[in-house]
Amino acid sequence: MAGRIEEMEAFAAVASAGGFSAAARRLGTSTSRLSRTIGDLEGRLGARLFHRTTRALALTEAGSAYLDATTRLIEDVRAAEESVASSTLTLSGVIRMAAPMLFGVERVGPALFRFMELHPGVRIELILDDRITDLIGEGIDIAVRIGTQLPDSGLIARSLGTVEMYLVGAPVLLDRLGRPGVPEDLIAFPSLTSTITRADEPWRFPAAGGTRLCRGPERLRSRSGEILCAAAIAGLGLTILPDFFVRAALADGRLEQLLPAHRFEAGTLRLIYPTTRSQPVKVRALADFLAAEFGTANSGVGKDLALAEAAA
Repeated sequence: MAGRIEEMEAFAAVASAGGFSAAARRLGTSTSRLSRTIGDLEGRLGARLFHRTTRALALTEAGSAYLDATTRLIEDVRAAEESVASSTLTLSGVIRMAAPMLFGVERVGPALFRFMELHPGVRIELILDDRITDLIGEGIDIAVRIGTQLPDSGLIARSLGTVEMYLVGAPVLLDRLGRPGVPEDLIAFPSLTSTITRADEPWRFPAAGGTRLCRGPERLRSRSGEILCAAAIAGLGLTILPDFFVRAALADGRLEQLLPAHRFEAGTLRLIYPTTRSQPVKVRALADFLAAEFGTANSGVGKDLALAEAAA
């Protein structure tokens, strides 16, 4: 059975990486050995799992079905092993974690302090940055991300719930241009947008008759939520931000919430971590702890999602 689990892990790594070379680097083995492992697996199953060409590698129909089944099995085996290990071992060592700046200060930091109190042997290196970090390239064990879409990465994402998003503007701008009554009115207002999205991507307002796509001309783009919030307060345009960015400005009147009856698509709060042959017990323990912490405070229900997109 152990040999079959290793075959499954090798197959999943190739499917995730989109090629044998990248998967071999992740697994710390040679490309030729990995190729032989997959060949032996296909021979035992009596089915081709990959379409192979000189330029591309893609799953066959049988490969897609096998990936779905093996992903669940591998995660079950890992969870069982780590459950036993975490109950008998003292957690220790460094965990490198990344999170958005303001959310990291307000929510992630306090949660990490509680985790560290429970596990004195664990040291945390917390990188607070609004950019999307390269987990594998930068050696980051786990990251918190907020967004409406999954990244094309071949990583594992664990949903912690949703983050409410607010469309806001400053009274000085609204007094001059008026207050929008429906999403289509937004085309008359300058917009302040995140560089995480495409420059031409509209704002999405889910509705019974279908999603309404509306946004005015772009005035400012920034990856920083703090900058977008400050620009909105200065009256430069309307923006959509997570609640923790705009809560204080809404409370003291520097910003107004707009179109409250037309809820903007909520952002999903996720833990992101690399798909590795063996996820460290301390990282799994932190992920479980954060899922419990944020699951209590968010309306979404935690769920493991295997990203099907292959890593470049």
